[in-house]
Amino acid sequence: MHSVDEVLHPDVSDTSEHSLHDATTGPHARLLQAIFEMSLDGIFIETLEGKILDCNEAACRMFGYTHEEMVGLRIHDLVPEDFAKELPDVIEEDTDGKALERVNRRKDGTLFPTEIHTKIIDLDGERRLIAYVRDMSEKKRVEAYAVEAESKFRSIVEQSLVGIYIIQDNRLVYVNPRMEEITGYGPSLKGMSAIDIIHPDDRDTVRNHIQKRIEGEIDQVRYPFRFLRPDGQTIYVEAQGMRFEYEGRPAIMGALLDVTDKVEYERELIEARERAEEMNRLKTNFLANMSHEIRTPLTSIIGYADVLSEEIEGTPQELLAFIRQSGERLMETLNSVLDLAQIESKSIHIDLRPLDLYELAQNTVQLFSRQAEGKGLSIRLEQPADVRVMACIDQAAFNRVLNNLVSNAIKFTHEGEVVLSVDKEGDRAVVRVRDTGIGIGEAFKEHLFHAFRQESTGQSREYEGSGLGLVITRHLVELMGGEIHVESTRGVGSTFIIRFPAAEPEGEPVDRLAAGLKTMQGKYRILAVDDHDHTRTLFKRMLGKSYEVDTVATATELIEAAGRTQYDVVLVDINLGGNTSGVDLLGALRKMPGYRKTAILACTAYALPGDQERFLSAGFDGYISKPFTRQQLTTAIQQVVGSKAG
Repeated sequence: MHSVDEVLHPDVSDTSEHSLHDATTGPHARLLQAIFEMSLDGIFIETLEGKILDCNEAACRMFGYTHEEMVGLRIHDLVPEDFAKELPDVIEEDTDGKALERVNRRKDGTLFPTEIHTKIIDLDGERRLIAYVRDMSEKKRVEAYAVEAESKFRSIVEQSLVGIYIIQDNRLVYVNPRMEEITGYGPSLKGMSAIDIIHPDDRDTVRNHIQKRIEGEIDQVRYPFRFLRPDGQTIYVEAQGMRFEYEGRPAIMGALLDVTDKVEYERELIEARERAEEMNRLKTNFLANMSHEIRTPLTSIIGYADVLSEEIEGTPQELLAFIRQSGERLMETLNSVLDLAQIESKSIHIDLRPLDLYELAQNTVQLFSRQAEGKGLSIRLEQPADVRVMACIDQAAFNRVLNNLVSNAIKFTHEGEVVLSVDKEGDRAVVRVRDTGIGIGEAFKEHLFHAFRQESTGQSREYEGSGLGLVITRHLVELMGGEIHVESTRGVGSTFIIRFPAAEPEGEPVDRLAAGLKTMQGKYRILAVDDHDHTRTLFKRMLGKSYEVDTVATATELIEAAGRTQYDVVLVDINLGGNTSGVDLLGALRKMPGYRKTAILACTAYALPGDQERFLSAGFDGYISKPFTRQQLTTAIQQVVGSKAG
């Protein structure tokens, strides 16, 4: 076994200038040669005068010479000329284990940084210099990049609009200028406790976050808290940090954003939204109250005019017609104004359900039959051939749409007919309202669905109306997912076409009106509750000839009456005054023996879009809005009874 010293200092007999190849002739030659050639650093064997006796392959690659070219050169040939002049003629001492940094020169003249270790040894009786040379180009490049990156990073951090900080042992060991500005403490912030500057109410939360991050329990989490500035001002911030090693010990580096303006803006938005919602609630309540207050007296005006027209003959009939028409005109104007207000405020509620369009169209034709006959017009509904036409629509909104279109058709038609048709075309349910009226001029068609626009205007306008009906119609159709357009020729007539996505029928169709008429043979007992005496009298005048009718004014009286007598139908007003509403009364009735399946209708002046669905969802079997005619009231009752019988 050879010692390290034996390997590095072989015993050779030739003492002339020679290469390491010549000196390694002993048994350890292969090991020494392998170390020499496999080294990644350049290794030179030189005379003390700087003449190169031998070098390894790494040295040749480093400087760009072949081995033959390298041997015989002087060390002065491998350094810049100005440095070569400073080299001693004879090297008297080595680097003593220290590394020297030097700039060397390649064969092609390029300069590169190196790190050199030298050792003077005895080799074959001669003092030789062993030099280890390491190319430092990559290291210097990395160091330069690191310095540049650090400079850029520091510049970014120092100029950042976000507060940057490092916390160690709960103290701020680094803060950037923006952090000093946000907190208001300036340069004195560095070194302060990270907890003391937090708002007292948030200190426990922040302390908990810091501790959990240091212990590695949580990763980067963004969380809000408040700072308390030296002037007493509270500012809102959001911080996000991460655990890292700082000077060999755990710390947290984080970024902090001042969100005070954002918080204040959001608070203002919330307050503004709450004010807007409150105004919207007030507006909705006002509209509902306005509707209720106008509909209630109109119930008597239109209702009693309808009753009297059937009970008296002669000249008063013409006067009653004037009263009824004026009441209906006022009702139409009220409906239009209230509907438009709800649509524009986006407070209208649409409840889409699969409904039979033909059945709803039947009700509309029946509703307007007397008005059409009064002008000498025929009104009819064309039945679809062997197909049931269903669509997901809001019943009240759809009725409003048909009422607007049919009312207009009758208004603008002086002779001929008004025809409704319901059909299915592919995957669309289609409703048409056709008339033989005056038609619409081409120039006005583009304004047809705009609010307050009428083809005939000014003091000489031929037709009455608010100009709101069609714009409301278009909005309601679109809210239900449908579309509407018109085909019209001046002097020939108009056809309004509505299309909805078709729905699949649910069960077999039931003629509820026919079923109701069949069921209500003989004297049906009806109980009605309303806090207005004129409405109670109207119920008796309208229904008394066909049914046994009792009326009461309060919820208490209704419960007492229902307890004494079993009624077949109950009509309930919603606004009864006091602390009990019609909805409350419905719940009480359903709990009474014999009334779980009794037909109970809401008969109310609450008639804004969405009201009908709201009361039906509350459990009422049917709904009729005030004002109403005898025909509308009896039809509504018969349909509900028919549906209960089915």
